[in-house]
Amino acid sequence: MGFFDSLLDGIGSVGGWLGNNAGNLLNAANAIAQAAGTFGLDEEALGEDSNIYPKMFSDMNIAQSNLYTFVQTVAKPPTSWKRPKSAPRSLSAFQAGLGGPFDMTGLWMNPGTVAAGMAPANVNSDIRKFLATNNLPLVLNDSLGNPMDVAQEIAQQMFATSQTTGPVTSTSFPNVLVHIDTPDYQIQGAHCYYSVPLGTDESTNGAWHAYLRLYKNSTTAFEQQRAVRAKQLTLKTKPMTFPPGSFVNTTIVTATWSGLTWSNDEIRTIMSNAANAMAAITSGGVQVYQLQGPWMASAGTTYNYTWVTALTLGSHDVLTTFTNEVNTAMNNATPSSAQQVPTGPSIEITYMQSGVMPSS
Repeated sequence: MGFFDSLLDGIGSVGGWLGNNAGNLLNAANAIAQAAGTFGLDEEALGEDSNIYPKMFSDMNIAQSNLYTFVQTVAKPPTSWKRPKSAPRSLSAFQAGLGGPFDMTGLWMNPGTVAAGMAPANVNSDIRKFLATNNLPLVLNDSLGNPMDVAQEIAQQMFATSQTTGPVTSTSFPNVLVHIDTPDYQIQGAHCYYSVPLGTDESTNGAWHAYLRLYKNSTTAFEQQRAVRAKQLTLKTKPMTFPPGSFVNTTIVTATWSGLTWSNDEIRTIMSNAANAMAAITSGGVQVYQLQGPWMASAGTTYNYTWVTALTLGSHDVLTTFTNEVNTAMNNATPSSAQQVPTGPSIEITYMQSGVMPSS
C-alpha cells in the first residue's frame, strides 16, 4: 500500500478508503465536518442526485489544516525545552543539535484494535520508516545504558488513549504529548486526532485522522559520532569497467527491513558490508558485480541497489549472491535486542533490463 502499512496519506486516498469501509458514510462525513467546522449533512444528502464526496474531500482538507494549526499549540518547539536531568551541565551542548519539526499526517486505519497504550501491529513499522526517513535514531540508550526501541516507545505514547485530552472542535482535538529523554538525545512533540466512525453507530470509534509533530535535540558529541559512523559506512563504488555502448544486464535489488530486532545503525552496517563484499568479487581481475552509485534508503528501512553485470550473469544470480552476502553480514553482527531472534530483510528483484550500459 505504498510507504505506510497502517497510515493512509493523501486526501484522495483517505476519502476513497472511507467510502469503501465506512458502514455509514453520512456519519463519517459529519465527523469530518465537525472537525472542519462546517455544516453537517442529513439523509437527503445521500439521495440519488447527491454526491457526498466533494464536500467530504473539501472538509477533510480543512480538517487537516485545523489539525496542523492545533498541533503547533501542543507540540513544544525546542526553544521551550528545559535541560533534562540526564543532560550535560552545558545547555549549549544540546542546543547544537536542535532539529524539526518533523511532521506525519494521515488516517490511522485501525487504532481501536488494541488496548490503550498499545499501538496496532503495523504502526511500529510505520513510525520506524518515518524516523529513518528523517534521519532520526531508531534505537537510543537510556540512562542505564539499556537500548530503547524509539519507534515502539513513540507509538505506545501516541496510542495511550487514556492519556489523550480535549474534545473535538474545529480548533481543539484530543491529543497526547510524546517525549523521549536520554542522556544525549531528546525527542518531543505531540499527536492529535479526531475519530471517523466506520460502523453504523455514530459513536463507534473508527479510524483516526491524525497529525504527529516531533522535534529532536541532541548533544554535539552524539551528532559527531553519527557523522563519523556514516562516513565509515560509505560504500566503495568504482567506475564502470564496461566499454561505452556495451550491452549489459542491469538489476535493482531491494531489501526491506520490517522487524524490530536491529537498530538503524546495525542495519546500515549490515547492508554496507554486504554491498562492499559483493562489489569486491572479481574474476580474472575484473569486477563481476558493479554497483552503480551509492545505496539509497528510499523508504526509511528500504534499501535499493543497482547492479550492472555482463550478459552472462542474470538477475537471479545477482539476487542469490546479494542475499548470501547479507546473510553473511548478519551472521557476523550482534543485534541490540539480543533477547529476540534476529530477523533479516526481505530481498527481491524490483527491476531488470538487458541493454546498453547505464551512465555511471
